[in-house]
Amino acid sequence: ATGFTLKSSNIAQIQTEKSWSPATALKVWRTQIRKLVNDVLPSETAPFVNALAIGDRGAMSMSQRKLLAESGLAHLFAISGLHLGLVATLLYLGFRSVYLRIFAHRLGIPARRLLPPLLLPILYGYMILTGSAISTVRALLMLAAVTILCVISRRARPIDVLVAAAFLILAVDPLALFEPSFQLSVAGAGGIILLLPVWQPYLEKTPFIIRYSLTLFAVTLSASLATLPFVLMHFHTLAPAGLILNLLAVPLVSLILVPLALVAIVLSLINPAASAFCFQLISAILAPFIQLIEKTLAIDLFSARTIFLSPSWFITGSILILATACFKHFPRKAKYMVATIVVSLALASVPGIANKNELTVFALDVGQGDATILQMPNGKNYLVDGGGLYSERFDTGERLVAPALGHLGIDQLDAVILSHDHPDHRKGLVYVLENFPVKEFWCSMTETKIHPSLLKPIKEQQIQIRQFQPGWHQIGIKNNLQVFVPGNASTRLNDHSLVLYARHDSDGLILTGDLENAGIHELAASSVPGPVTLLKLPHHGSRKSDPSLLLNKYRPKLAFSSVGNNNRYGLPHSTVLATLTNASIPLQRTDRDGTIRLVSKGQGWAITHWKNGLFR
Repeated sequence: ATGFTLKSSNIAQIQTEKSWSPATALKVWRTQIRKLVNDVLPSETAPFVNALAIGDRGAMSMSQRKLLAESGLAHLFAISGLHLGLVATLLYLGFRSVYLRIFAHRLGIPARRLLPPLLLPILYGYMILTGSAISTVRALLMLAAVTILCVISRRARPIDVLVAAAFLILAVDPLALFEPSFQLSVAGAGGIILLLPVWQPYLEKTPFIIRYSLTLFAVTLSASLATLPFVLMHFHTLAPAGLILNLLAVPLVSLILVPLALVAIVLSLINPAASAFCFQLISAILAPFIQLIEKTLAIDLFSARTIFLSPSWFITGSILILATACFKHFPRKAKYMVATIVVSLALASVPGIANKNELTVFALDVGQGDATILQMPNGKNYLVDGGGLYSERFDTGERLVAPALGHLGIDQLDAVILSHDHPDHRKGLVYVLENFPVKEFWCSMTETKIHPSLLKPIKEQQIQIRQFQPGWHQIGIKNNLQVFVPGNASTRLNDHSLVLYARHDSDGLILTGDLENAGIHELAASSVPGPVTLLKLPHHGSRKSDPSLLLNKYRPKLAFSSVGNNNRYGLPHSTVLATLTNASIPLQRTDRDGTIRLVSKGQGWAITHWKNGLFR
């Protein structure tokens, strides 16, 4: 969410707790470390060092975050189970060496029983210092469970320890189940626990050096496969470079950078100059490594791919990975059952495998703007406008429209249609054009007038531009999809919005763009190709776009409007709402109803809304 205030006097600082506590002291220490890093390091590497040392990625730019995501190395620059495990290992080895030399012969207690309970408070402090991410909490709980097992001389399967840790997190915070960090942390650890034993028998016969490299690759592959469905579901990025870069990055981070960061953190309390030198050394090592990442991603084989999964593909992939890990433990009948489920889900996920013979409209909830998906009975998919908030920090196409297409199983578009060139219709289309196969781009303007942000991906992806002249134009052989372009003399761009008409048997819909009164009069005076039972309100229901003429001529049974919640324009306008009420025409609105799905089998529209992960 983003917001703003017109006056700084409206901002009130909430007084923080003044009383001292260990947690407060650790947070102050964290702030001091962050300031030290930012003071002594260049802006190109300071965010990476802060992320590596104290788990603070707040200062990372979008390009830096994208670099980590596309390289598959984001997990190394977020304090996670790997970092906590490294710290625990280093502390245990150091304390064990001292204990065996000085105290072991006096106490007579094995180091593995005595030391882990003593280290837990230190590890807890490290978790607080680095931000208490869910993955770190999960790792600490697992270490605590292992500590208890060591003290009471009991054994447990690693997967049981993981499940117990996940259960405790959910017992305290049930909604953590829906957090990407929880899903990725548990899936990554589970993947290593379940999948690594599948590769190990083949690795044990190789020489040590080769075995080490192959084991590291197997660990990376196990974690990557297990987290892949969740990564694609949340971030839509496939990072093949990660399989190669992790072979270098994991030893670099675990054997050099993390130990250096720990030394720098401790030195920051007693010798800031020495601490700054350690941080500068980390930065000097990171700089060429970041350049290596950039050069690797420039190779087409290792460049990141954008993929949007449908729910069916997500479930299919998850079951397939889980079945791979547990296949040898399944009885024969269960193996056949799992194989049947995977194949069935995969077939159900293939676009166009079942023709529903339906006309479907999705009015996407994109705030104050327009984005409509049109699915024709013949299986063709069209995107009409893409929304576009005025904020430069939120890409409507990337964050809303593209995931919606993926969720609906739409992996290519027969046409992307721009009704008119206003930001709240155009901006969200850029990302879609860059990342989806699109056959044609439809508009009512010449190529020279297409906005550069759209023209660039159109040219790069070699998408055919189809410009429509004023009047009605039939699309295809059947008379079920037509385009209308106004030719009036109005100087307002809204009045030249491209209009789309679609029909299925007795039902027809008309998408009116942002037509205002001049465009509405011209549309009403033309010969609409068939019945209109569903009308998209012109211009989001503006009073400058009185729909009375269209309502009187078409007599639709239903109307819908794409508007932002509490938008500053007050749309849809009260006079338009009164007009609809007087005509007894119900209105569906994205600000109130969310994303709307309207389905016609030719004899009326069925309406459902996107609520809690389903159309209901």
